[in-house]
Amino acid sequence: MKTIEELTKAQTELREEIQHLAEEKCSASENLCPIYDGVEDIKAYLNSPLKIMWILKEPYDSDGGGWNISEAYKNKEGRKKATYRRMAASTYGFMNNKYYEDIKKLGATIDIFSALDSIAYINISKMPGNNRTSATSAKAYYNIWKDFLWKQIDIYNPDVIIFGGTMDFFEFKQSPVLYKTYYNEDVNPDCKARIFKCENKWLISVYHPSSIVSDEVYVDSIIDSLLEIKRQK
Repeated sequence: MKTIEELTKAQTELREEIQHLAEEKCSASENLCPIYDGVEDIKAYLNSPLKIMWILKEPYDSDGGGWNISEAYKNKEGRKKATYRRMAASTYGFMNNKYYEDIKKLGATIDIFSALDSIAYINISKMPGNNRTSATSAKAYYNIWKDFLWKQIDIYNPDVIIFGGTMDFFEFKQSPVLYKTYYNEDVNPDCKARIFKCENKWLISVYHPSSIVSDEVYVDSIIDSLLEIKRQK
């Protein structure tokens, strides 16, 4: 496992590479800049009971980018969005042995959203995007960034990768094997958190966190999945 210093240095180099690739492949300029992703608190990430990586499609921004992805959940407006609220609640719940029924009583506190500092949070596309991303666009983004995405996965070396509607775009050397599925049939049989094993990695495939389903069903299915992986690991 990398030390704090080694991963900090590697992340700095990754962000420099994002800039280079954005200029080379995405016509990045002074007015159109990449949005840098990764880990906000590297010490917390390395000390986590499970090193967790989330992979979503693309970051939304109508102003041209040029910021770090952590800024999206550190401001008041960002904390109102389902994407960050559910990612934060599931991470906080896993780390504190709580389910959504207890988490919601705490409100949109900084403590809950700070849980996201301890994960690796990356997007398939590194460029400012739209509120909604079609499957065709996401696949095109993957083809542009795939070598770099797999490099990020290798460097951050997560124990668990949570794919928020993105797993089908990735090409694996070995086919992931389904391990278990969590869902609440009474609420929504289509909201599933499916756990896969792939070589030395655990994978969780879920809908995008902004999907139309209750917070409780979405968050608790991820918490259950992470707790199961922790027991097995």
